[in-house]
Amino acid sequence: MDFRPLYITPYPSITEYGLVGDGHSAALVSCDGGIDWWCPGRFDYPSVFARLLDWHKGGHFIISVPVIHKRLFSYVEDTNVLETRFVTSDVVVTLTTFMPYDGDTRRIIRLLQAEGKEVDVSLEFQPAFDYARKGHSLSSVEGGIIAETNDERLVLSSTAALPVQGNKVAATFRLKPGDQHAFILDYGRENAVVMDPLAVARESLEKEKSFWRRWASKCSYEGEYRGDVLRSLLALKLLQYAPNGAIVAAPTTSLPETVGQARNWDYRYVWPRDGSFIVMAMESAGYKEESDRFKEWLAAVLRRDAPEKIRNLYCVDGFEPQEEKILDHLEGYRGSRPVRIGNEAAWQYQLDTFGEITMCFHRSPETFSGENRTSNWNAIRSMVERVCERWREPDSGIWEIRGGKRQYVFSKSMAWIVVQHGIEIVKNFGLDGPVERWRDIHARIHEFLLAEGYNEEFGSFVQTTERPDADASNLMLPIFGVVPYSDYRMKSTVERAVKDLGSHGLLHRYTVDDNLQGSEGAFIVASFWLCQIYANLHEFEKARAAFERAMHTSGALRLLAEQGNGITGEALGNYPQGFSHLGLITAAVDLDLNLREASSGAAGP
Repeated sequence: MDFRPLYITPYPSITEYGLVGDGHSAALVSCDGGIDWWCPGRFDYPSVFARLLDWHKGGHFIISVPVIHKRLFSYVEDTNVLETRFVTSDVVVTLTTFMPYDGDTRRIIRLLQAEGKEVDVSLEFQPAFDYARKGHSLSSVEGGIIAETNDERLVLSSTAALPVQGNKVAATFRLKPGDQHAFILDYGRENAVVMDPLAVARESLEKEKSFWRRWASKCSYEGEYRGDVLRSLLALKLLQYAPNGAIVAAPTTSLPETVGQARNWDYRYVWPRDGSFIVMAMESAGYKEESDRFKEWLAAVLRRDAPEKIRNLYCVDGFEPQEEKILDHLEGYRGSRPVRIGNEAAWQYQLDTFGEITMCFHRSPETFSGENRTSNWNAIRSMVERVCERWREPDSGIWEIRGGKRQYVFSKSMAWIVVQHGIEIVKNFGLDGPVERWRDIHARIHEFLLAEGYNEEFGSFVQTTERPDADASNLMLPIFGVVPYSDYRMKSTVERAVKDLGSHGLLHRYTVDDNLQGSEGAFIVASFWLCQIYANLHEFEKARAAFERAMHTSGALRLLAEQGNGITGEALGNYPQGFSHLGLITAAVDLDLNLREASSGAAGP
């Protein structure tokens, strides 16, 4: 039977993808059964499947049923094992996809089974090494297929016969009721065909389910959004690099902030800011081990790099990323050019980064004990001193706006946080530091924030002291204790953010011209910040509404991108996005805490 095209419309919506991973890399699997994104060597290494960024030549591995009535797409409960069910009037075909977590090899396993009548299943395997820049050879061997370049190899072991057609495998085979087929895809130079893939796949599946269910059972959150919180935790675990605890912002590059436009960035790196927020969120839900491992990774970077050399983002190995480059040969998701690898924001001066780093450590006794006690403190103390010296200088801000430095108000608030945490660390852990001088600077920064950061005419904290524009980052001021939730200035800042930044129930980051082409979507995490504020003010209906509006942009798998369209609910930007999921967790935990306080009769804010 001839092979038939499996997609009616190229490029599924972003939320029609699920994430699987092994603690080294991650793959996106569509609800149609296509693996359309995988960088197997490491999160930030070149792809072998990138149809997500070029439908025609990006590379993919798809297993699907050509004629169906509906698809059911879900994770096996409390796991990162994906199941796709292709349903016709008399057949259900189940495709299970997963990656053995933190295994010795980079491996994707797929299991296929039918119930009901006989059905035809289609398969296409077409790798495209190095972002589709390298050619490869494809050969049949006993038990499978080998695709290789001069330095890379993919081995597809299979229980089904797979005919080679040029540089791809394309097959349609009949699946009888009760039949099972297994497909094991291994990456590496010396991999060999698995001789009994079905037995290996079955055993691996049971181990994988057990592993994730044990991990999920550690979740301490029991509130009304437990399902969403646990799914977020499971997604965040897949963003953590198992060898050393580093956490990438997202597993993808160049998914557009507006489809067809140019705001397409590479997020496959470790932002100390995002990572610090993520591990604080994970720790609040019971995952201290993940938090401690990231802190160890970050502390090692700080011991190596003097404050003036600290970057805004790193590769998972702790070193600088490659320079930003454009891959002109790829058309981009739905024609969204350019496709970028690398990220030049690494070299910007972002004052707020120091604040998020100290947040990660100021209540961490493990950081200030043991053999690294003195060197860890020396590194953080040097950061505090640098902020004391430079807090008045302009920077590029949390949003990494390209085209010049400004006096960003949120950056000043995080400078205040740095000095506060320096003082707290000295007090809490018996360390040496010029506390009296720091207290004086701490007070001066706060005076500056209230005098220059709040605009009386517009009734809000503003983006920069040079201009009175609204900025969603200022919603974090009460969350981090810069001003109380009930402060009149904060309440009016919230009102202005909703008015000026609101977009059909969601919030944009800012409205000012940022010297970049095109536009961006609403910023998902901002709705979760809004939820936290309303929860702490005991305005619970508003808090729930903000939470649900953010979740409107998630699909059936409850995974969140960086941004979204408030009208359509379309997800935008890289996906899944760690920043969005940490916001979900902290909002849910904060809401639950305040609900319990309110029900117990505790005093309100």
